[in-house]
Amino acid sequence: MHSTRRLDTRRGFTLIELMIVVAIVIILATLAPMLMSGTVLDRQMYNAAAQLQQDLLLVQNKAITYSSGSRTKFVMRLYLADNAFAYQTTESGDAPSGSSPTPGTGIVVRQMTSVFGFPAYFGLISPASLTIGSSRIITSDYVDVVFDNQGLAYWRAKGDTSWTSGGTAGTIMIVNKSLSKQMKVDVSVIGRVSISWVQR
Repeated sequence: MHSTRRLDTRRGFTLIELMIVVAIVIILATLAPMLMSGTVLDRQMYNAAAQLQQDLLLVQNKAITYSSGSRTKFVMRLYLADNAFAYQTTESGDAPSGSSPTPGTGIVVRQMTSVFGFPAYFGLISPASLTIGSSRIITSDYVDVVFDNQGLAYWRAKGDTSWTSGGTAGTIMIVNKSLSKQMKVDVSVIGRVSISWVQR
């Protein structure tokens, strides 16, 4: 009986091929933190805008459920220069007051991070931190928003003696300091609250 030997024709990686793979892994490892930091900031900004949206909807729902046309209940105050907002959660509780957010009975305070927030927090006047209606631009201080029992928004900036008319639209901006990322929270004339990217 005659036996034949089969030659093994499988090849391993050459040194050049291994060096190319190692170089690709090093490049990807170097770029990963930069790509991830942008993604993490996107997610954090989106979460902050979504939190503001949900809190506006909560205030709106409470106003629809409990108010009888009065615009003194369930006030939300946007502290633009302090990068925070606060709102009233009970009918009998005090509304947020002062020019800086202070927790109290029935008052929820939300503080945004130092990485992103209202443009006024970074000393920016453009884009406006808040636009009321089609032309009223607010760049600093604080602004109150309330809803009536039909869910329509009313706005009042610091120094105003009266509220806007019911169903006035508003746009709240959230940005990072370099303005490379911008989001907006829109309250429409019919009280719809939505969020969207302006620049990403």
